[in-house]
Amino acid sequence: MTKTVGELCKQIKGIYNLNGSADTVITGISSDSRQIEAGYLFVCISGVHVDGATFAAQAVEKGAVAVLTTKHLDLPKSTVQIQVPDIHHALEDMVPFFYDYPGKKMRMIGVTGT
Repeated sequence: MTKTVGELCKQIKGIYNLNGSADTVITGISSDSRQIEAGYLFVCISGVHVDGATFAAQAVEKGAVAVLTTKHLDLPKSTVQIQVPDIHHALEDMVPFFYDYPGKKMRMIGVTGT
């Protein structure tokens, strides 16, 4: 799967700020900096004990070309930064689109009874 940053941003319902080229091609999405490969979008999810933004520089070193974050980060100018107020809502909009809506291709069958 490959999509551009611009295509992904169009899916976001709500406000966002894009710093960088909308034509940058994304080849994968991950919130785990250890799994980043060249061309990936790194997602900075903030948890209870750790803020994913602390690993953004490491992700860029491993090949991430873009970062989804809630705040501006001190990263190389070549790195695209997508700032959103809520990471989880942005992911809900972007990820299914990136993977061509896999849930729509599944057949669901329900069996009920006593």
